[in-house]
Amino acid sequence: MFESCSVNQTKKYSDDVLVVVRVKGGMDGYHLISPKENDLLLKLRPNIQKSIEQKGINYRNNWFINPNFAVIADLNEKGWLQIIPNVGYSDYNRLSHFKAQDYWETGSVVGDKVQHRTGWAGRLVDNNIIQVNGNKSPILIIDNEQTLFDKGENSSGVYYTPFNTYSNLFPLVEDWINENKNSLENKQIYQRVEEQYRINQLLKETSPNSVSSKDMKGKLDQIADCIEKELPFRVYNLTQSGYDTHHKQTIRLEPLALDLFNGLNQFAERLQQGNNWGRVKVLVYTEFGRTIAENSNGGTDHGTANHTYLLGGNLGDKWLNPSFEFNTMKIAGNDYLTINEDFREIYKSLI
Repeated sequence: MFESCSVNQTKKYSDDVLVVVRVKGGMDGYHLISPKENDLLLKLRPNIQKSIEQKGINYRNNWFINPNFAVIADLNEKGWLQIIPNVGYSDYNRLSHFKAQDYWETGSVVGDKVQHRTGWAGRLVDNNIIQVNGNKSPILIIDNEQTLFDKGENSSGVYYTPFNTYSNLFPLVEDWINENKNSLENKQIYQRVEEQYRINQLLKETSPNSVSSKDMKGKLDQIADCIEKELPFRVYNLTQSGYDTHHKQTIRLEPLALDLFNGLNQFAERLQQGNNWGRVKVLVYTEFGRTIAENSNGGTDHGTANHTYLLGGNLGDKWLNPSFEFNTMKIAGNDYLTINEDFREIYKSLI
């Protein structure tokens, strides 16, 4: 799978790079950025909304950024962040994380004429839209989180799980690969081990002190290393979990989101210094939003629309001035956010 990408044969490239960050669990975007003095929010979120209303950072005249997230205001001020509000899909499947994730990963929802069972990025590889110097797997997954995102009919991304802890086993792995190269019995196992070994050989010099870190900065550091070293990948995918905040939302959500946006800010600054930020775009999405109303546990439940975030040094003006409206609808007698933008429109603009 990596026959054209061994350590000594890696060809450099300078094409645009896409980083897709999957924020898993349904992050409450309105905990971060919300309209000022909105009667419905103040009524239904008396605790969550209080500090935002009292100390919020002014944004777009009639909106606030959560006062703990000055980093978002800074990224926006630099022109490196575009916030797209009220993104979602027409099938309001709020109950299933799995179904919602399938929608985002395949780019198809219930009711579409074509029901894709492959990932939207994998199909781009199948159709030769994403390619690097003959590399058959130009998508790199920076963790063990399984996803359909990279799976095409004829292609698949590669997963990086660092061997750093077991680096003394490299000679044994090499011996096993050589011994089983022509073994039909071990063919599938052989291909998997060889692929993983080659990926680790290719990436072992990237962020050696942080690749095994669970924090977003560590994962983004490794992607920055790959970009700066011009390794043969065009798309990177990583996941941050923990956003299903049915209870104690403020305590649980804010440290995670700060880790995310602080990591993204450092990632942007580093690539800007190396003149690479202009060719990188970052998409941050979560599978669905949260309810407008907080629940009795100080959390929120599965909702409809949500903010999506685009970052980069050359974003263009497609999403520069999206419609920041707080429109609601009734579902089973309760208030939910109206979806103003289909998530696939964002995919189209990235492609």
